Parts: sequence; structure tokens; C-alpha cells
Amino acid sequence: MVYKPLVGIVVTPPGQNQTQAGEKLTFVLPDKVEEIRIDNLSAALQAAAIAACGVHRTDDPLNDTTFKTLDTSYIQPALAARRSAGEDLSKVTPIRQALIVFPPEIEPHRFKVLFNDEVEVLGRATLKYGRAEIGAELGLEDLFDISGLSFNGVRPDRDGFVWIHLERGSYAVYFNFLKCNPELTLDPDIERALNSVIENGMADEFFRGSLGNPFQAEPGLRDAMAKAGWFPAPCILPSPWDRMRTAFVEGRFTDVTAEAAAHLTPERLHNMLATWSTKEPFASDRPFFEIAISRYLANDFVSAVAVALPRIEGLINRTLLLNGLEAKSKLAKAFGAIEAAATGITKDRWIGQNLRDWYDRHLNEFFNAKFDPNDPNAPFQLGRHAHAHGATEAARYDREYATKVLLAIDTLFFILFR
Repeated sequence: MVYKPLVGIVVTPPGQNQTQAGEKLTFVLPDKVEEIRIDNLSAALQAAAIAACGVHRTDDPLNDTTFKTLDTSYIQPALAARRSAGEDLSKVTPIRQALIVFPPEIEPHRFKVLFNDEVEVLGRATLKYGRAEIGAELGLEDLFDISGLSFNGVRPDRDGFVWIHLERGSYAVYFNFLKCNPELTLDPDIERALNSVIENGMADEFFRGSLGNPFQAEPGLRDAMAKAGWFPAPCILPSPWDRMRTAFVEGRFTDVTAEAAAHLTPERLHNMLATWSTKEPFASDRPFFEIAISRYLANDFVSAVAVALPRIEGLINRTLLLNGLEAKSKLAKAFGAIEAAATGITKDRWIGQNLRDWYDRHLNEFFNAKFDPNDPNAPFQLGRHAHAHGATEAARYDREYATKVLLAIDTLFFILFR
């Protein structure tokens, strides 16, 4: 059997028979996800490993050499064999996803091509709020992150694979041929660690493809949204944020607020409160959060902002103190120093890195905006300085302002503890 490390499949054209990203995923929910890193891997081994695994994407599978090669070499022969055996192909065509398993040459009987619901994708999920019951169906709206993506029936210690998946109208080919590369001989410990990195890298790529990269935006748009107090908070990912970003670009600013506020349902707000209460210093501030959320749900946005807004800086500095770090008198320096207190998954993974960048802009451009009490626009100024000076007029303490404050607190929790 000949193994080719980069191949693909022809599937239905974009726009036809598309399924929701994340369909048929099975998530394993451990109490703690341990990240494995590779240190001191030689440049030669790194190069060999990179050549043997990765991801290939295309918006035009009908004209993509990678996809056409796989279609000719594996997909069509597999479908022809099933057809000859009298199998009903209605469940496997049109093709939404496919998995090709390449076993060692001494086990040719384990070679297989699976389609659609035959493919069982496994992963470790970090939920946004609470815990999931065994067997619960989870969607992208429920997840903060995914790690350790793998497949039922693929043995990473001996098999190679190619996985083709539809992600928001684009087609992705994930492949790992570490065990099929005769030039790549690894120490078992390094091999296990490398496979872990591949699984997590594949999870990052899959999650990014499924989310449609919500953090991507033109610098001008990102700065404008940050200055206006909006950022891709985990609570509103992915769909609400997509609609908010579109509305902002089109100048429909009331729709931006409506999309975010509609997502802060009583159930979700209470789940947020329960999640915040699991970690200090957020747990100690629960009395403030309970009042802020109850007032928000009662449309008393003046009280909601007045109670919640001043807690943000205190949360950041008390987190520093709890981690043996010095509190800072300036908020920008305090948030920068909090890097050491952030958990690894949020600090190092794709979603965490991008979330921190957006949030940092939000703090500096909106929450920590400079304030001059002599400025004639002072009554319209938002942010902690204007609030502390008692300058912001009551009419500005509205649903939009209160929504931004609650999202800011929730995002800070995710940056620190998820």
C-alpha cells in the first residue's frame, strides 16, 4: 500500500447539503485537561513532522488538485466497492465528511473509508458554563474551546489518516502520516507528545474553521468596535457576534446592542453567575453580581452598571494579589501583569490569544478611556473614570452600557480561569 501525505476529496459544491459545524461530535469532559508540550525536538525531526501532518483548505474543491487526487485514489473506489456489494449509498452521499484510515502495511485489512455519520470525531471540550451530562448534545454555542481532536477507529500510535470536513462553506483536509513516514523515527515519549500537539493543533484549526474566525477584522473595524465597547466575548460566540459585527459595519448600532442583549437570557445570566462563583476573587464579589444581574433583568440599568462597573479593576488587582503578584495602580499595567495568573489553555491556545488581544483593546479604548471633567462632552463619556467622577448622565446608563459591563466581567473570568 502506498501512502500519500497530502490528498483530498471531491464533495458537493459549496452551498449544497451543508450541515451545521460541529454535527455528530462526541465530547469527553474530564475534570482537567493536561496540555503536553514538546521541548528540545531537533530541527530535522520538526521538519519531518511538519511535512507529515497538517491541514489543507479550499473554497473550490472541484478544481483543487489535492481534493481531486483523493477522490480518484480512494473515494470513488470505496463508493464503487459498496455499490458492487449492493449497499444503499443514500446515507453516505452526498458526502459531507469522510475519514480515510491508513493502517500499517502489516494490517491492510484495517484500511477503510468512512463517510458522513460513520465518522466518529472525539475531543475534549471546555464548556462555557457549568457541566454537561453524559450523552448531552453540545453545539458551538455551548463550547469555549476544544482540544485533543481524534477519531474512533484511528490508532494514533500506528495509523495515518485523512479527514475531510465541511466548515462554513469551505472544505478542510486534516492529515497525519507520522506513523506512515519511514524517515521519521521518534522516541516513544516524544511521539506521544507530538501526537498530542497534533491533536490539539487540529482541534484549534477545526474550532477556528467552525467558528469562522470571529477574531478576524480589519484593524480599523477592530479599533472602532473596541472603542465603542464591543468585543467577541465568549458568551456571544459565534453566531451573535457574527451578526453584531455585520450590523456594526452597516451602521445599525441599535441592532448590535439588540443582538448582544438578546443573548443574555435569565438562564444564561444565572449560569454565568454560578460559574463566576467557583473561583476567587469572583466568588467574594457574588453579592455585587447578584444585585447587578437582578437589576439588569429588571431593566434597571443605572443600578446594574453602578454596582458592577467598579468591580472590574478590583477583580484584576485581587487576582494578582492571590497569585503572589503586586497590585498595580494603573489598570493597563495590572492587566498586563495578569499574564502570569492566566491559565495555560486560555493563555496559549488560539482562542485565548485572540481573546486577550481584543479584551486588552477594550480595556484601554473603552473601559479605561481618558476623562477630562472640563470637556463639554463629559456627560456623554463612558468608562470607569467618568463613572467615578459622577460625570456620566443617567440616560447613558442604558441596556447597551449594562450589557457591555456584564460581558466584560464574564470575559475576564474566561481569560483567567478557562
